[in-house]
Amino acid sequence: ETNSNLEASNVMPVKKEKLTPEQMEHRILDL
Repeated sequence: ETNSNLEASNVMPVKKEKLTPEQMEHRILDL
């Protein structure tokens, strides 16, 4: 449950930065 919360809060700023899906995956995996 905690993981999904971290993922959601991490994806929103990523979209603002207009990163590629690969960079998004890297950030999510970095958590």
